[in-house]
Amino acid sequence: MVTIDTPRADTLAPKEAFQGGHGTIEYYLVRDFIDALNVGKRRPPVNDVIRAMDMTVPGICAHEAAMAADGKWVDVPLFEW
Repeated sequence: MVTIDTPRADTLAPKEAFQGGHGTIEYYLVRDFIDALNVGKRRPPVNDVIRAMDMTVPGICAHEAAMAADGKWVDVPLFEW
């Protein structure tokens, strides 16, 4: 097993943020997501499903186009909230 030292992303973060293994960033992602669920109708600032699809689907479509025998163009769908 390889251990990678991850420097703390935010030295002023609450103590529970330091219990993870990713330099406090996962604390903020999870907190923002839970806050969005609790408050309701507020989109998480970064990690909502539409944003995730916007970052993932183009790569899947590019792979599909690259694997096509005839190099056929593949349209990338647009997802909206």
